[in-house]
Amino acid sequence: MALIEIDRDPSPRDLWTFVASLPLLFGVIGAWRWHAGSQRGALAIWGVGLALTAIASAHPALRRGLHRTWALTTYPLGWTVSQLLLLAIWALVATPTALVLRLLGRDPLQRRFDRRATTYWTAREPGRDPSRHFRQS
Repeated sequence: MALIEIDRDPSPRDLWTFVASLPLLFGVIGAWRWHAGSQRGALAIWGVGLALTAIASAHPALRRGLHRTWALTTYPLGWTVSQLLLLAIWALVATPTALVLRLLGRDPLQRRFDRRATTYWTAREPGRDPSRHFRQS
């Protein structure tokens, strides 16, 4: 099972949601270009966004193709960003935490080898009634 899956057969509602998000996407990109000082570029981006929205609204087959193209085009970007975020979390959170715990001599998982131990079994008190999971208020 992949972490990110491409929906190759989106529902009509998903397609309409995609088409409805196109003006917002192109509007934000155009506003960014406008703010950067490129009014001509912003107008061109807004024009392309409106044209794509109008065409995709009128032609269902084009709507599906546009959605599939968008998903296949953005998949590598999504995969790369997710991997970089996981790497950053690991490098900036997990590794320093482990190093600090090791320096302090803490072993929260109780993984130290004890030659005198006959077993590593940890006795636990019996749990409460499992049906309490259905009453989480």
